[in-house]
Amino acid sequence: MEYSGYLRLISRKRPALHRCASCASPVFIGSPAEGFCQFCESYVPHTKEGAGTSKFAEIHSMLDAHKTEEARNSLDAITAHSSDPTLLFAAAHFYRIISDYRYYDLDYSRKGFMEENSSNIYASLEMTSKSKEMFYKSLKLASDLMKDSPSEQLLYMNFISYIRLRRVTDAGRVLFSMKPSRNDRILPYAHMLYWVEAEKPGARKEAIAMVEKGNVNAIYHLARCYAREKKLAEAKGILERLTMKVRMPDAVFLLHRIDRLLEETRL
Repeated sequence: MEYSGYLRLISRKRPALHRCASCASPVFIGSPAEGFCQFCESYVPHTKEGAGTSKFAEIHSMLDAHKTEEARNSLDAITAHSSDPTLLFAAAHFYRIISDYRYYDLDYSRKGFMEENSSNIYASLEMTSKSKEMFYKSLKLASDLMKDSPSEQLLYMNFISYIRLRRVTDAGRVLFSMKPSRNDRILPYAHMLYWVEAEKPGARKEAIAMVEKGNVNAIYHLARCYAREKKLAEAKGILERLTMKVRMPDAVFLLHRIDRLLEETRL
């Protein structure tokens, strides 16, 4: 199927009313068996909400309103004394997204010394550092818990943390330790993520296979593959259609980057 076929696939999808138990994000599910959060990539097998949901739902609203400072203050309060690895994992994603929001607030058309741009750059770097801190804390706490009680969910969460920290070798080590289970959905998705993040030959085929199973997130990762192959028009087409249907900040920010690259090539 050519990339235009995936655009038609996105158009046919209808949003399912699911919510992530980890980060409280609304989740668009293309197939009942392929539910993964578009915000933190946690597996979403059902509509049951987790205990931390109410804490994060308000922060999603703040981000939608571009109230990044309020969102950051709320996150700081929530994480200050937490020893819950799942909560810290979700918070790491929020800090990461706030960093991107601040970065894309840069405006080089401003006159003078552009102090506001400098402020946004520093804030973006600070939030990136905070995100890494939360991922590392979550990794340590989850690993300690699994010494006494192995958990597929915590193991997968650690895998995602390593992916986000760009520690691909460690992510591969965790992936190798993950055991397939009956009707397993997590392992094939993790395998696809690893191939894409490691930029392995055949990563696009892995993403396509997941798209054809109805996995919405794989459409974003397919666009990443096209972008890396310098097929920017194809990646842009996929992302534009995807972001019209799905709330996925990473897809929005990748689309921004591609638009900037395309603009630079026209200059």
